[in-house]
Amino acid sequence: MDVNVFNVRVYLKMSNVSRGQTYDNAMNMSGQYSGLQARIKEINPLADYILCLAHSLNLIGTLPSLKEIKNNDKQKAQKRCEAKGVLKSLACFENNFMSIFWGDLLGRFNAASKKLQSIDIDLYLVVELYESLIQYISNLRNEKMFKMYEDRASKLHGHKIHTELFKRKESYEKLTLKYSFLFNIATISESEVFKCAENLCKIYKDDLDKSFCNECVHFQSHIKSLKDKAPKNIRDLSTLIRSKDFQAIYPYVDIALRMFLCTPAMNCSSERSFSTLRRLETYLRSVMNNDRLNAVAVLNIESELTSSINYDNIIKEFAKSQSRKKI
Repeated sequence: MDVNVFNVRVYLKMSNVSRGQTYDNAMNMSGQYSGLQARIKEINPLADYILCLAHSLNLIGTLPSLKEIKNNDKQKAQKRCEAKGVLKSLACFENNFMSIFWGDLLGRFNAASKKLQSIDIDLYLVVELYESLIQYISNLRNEKMFKMYEDRASKLHGHKIHTELFKRKESYEKLTLKYSFLFNIATISESEVFKCAENLCKIYKDDLDKSFCNECVHFQSHIKSLKDKAPKNIRDLSTLIRSKDFQAIYPYVDIALRMFLCTPAMNCSSERSFSTLRRLETYLRSVMNNDRLNAVAVLNIESELTSSINYDNIIKEFAKSQSRKKI
C-alpha cells in the first residue's frame, strides 16, 4: 500500500474531526457501495456524506448553446447545420412556451445555486432554500399561472422538477434531523431538548459528554432570557458562545454547533482552488517540488489576503540578511 494512502486511512480512523465529506455526484465519488464516500465511511462511519448542493442544482439549458454554435463562424459547417436543425425543430408553439417557463424557473435556480456555492452556507440554510424552490414551483402550478400551458408534456416536466427537488430536500433533511432541536431550541420544551441532546450524544460518543444534555437545557434558558436579542440561527448561536467566551460554560454545546457548521455543504470553492494549478505549473515553471508547489498554490488561492499584506519589512529583512548568497 502507498505510504500516503496509508497515512490517510490512519488519519480518518484516528481523527476526531472527520464528521463530514462532500463531492460532486459522479459515481466514483458518490457511489453507495464502492464510491470514495463509501470507502471513507468504512473507515470512519461518522463522516456523513453530503452531495454537493450546487452540483445537485446545476440544471443546464441547451437553447443558448445551440444559438451560439449556429452563429459561430469558427465552428464547422456540419455542426452549425445540426444546431440550426435542432433549433428549427424546437421552434414550435409548445416549446416557445416551455422556453419562457424554463427561463423564469432557471433564473430562480441560478440565484439559489450561487448562494449554495458561497463559503458560508450551512445545511439549515440549504433546507430553507430547497423549501423555497419547492414552494415556488408549487405556486407556479395553478390554473392562473398555467392556463396557457395546456400541453400535457409541460405539466409532466414541471412535475418531474418538483419531485426531484422534494427528493433531494428530503435527503438533506435527514442529515440535519439529528441537529434539528438546536434550530428551534428557544421554542421547544425542556424535556424535548434533553431527549434530542441525549440522542445526539449517543451518535457522537467520542465528541460529546453526558453533561451535554444538561448543558443544552441550561443553554435554552440562557437563549430565552435574551428575548428579542436572542440569536436567530445556528451561526449566531455559535457566535454568541465565542464572542462572549462562554466555551467554559457550554463546552459541548460549542462542539455540537461547530460540528454542524463545519459539515461541508458543497465543494465548489475547493474545486476552483484546484483550477489554480494550471496557472502555477506551466511549461516555463514545470520543475517544482511538492512543498514549493503547495506554498505557491496557497498564496494564489488566498490572493485576497496576500495582496493586502505589506511586504516592505520582509524585503528589507531579506536584503539585510544577505540571503541571496545562500540561494
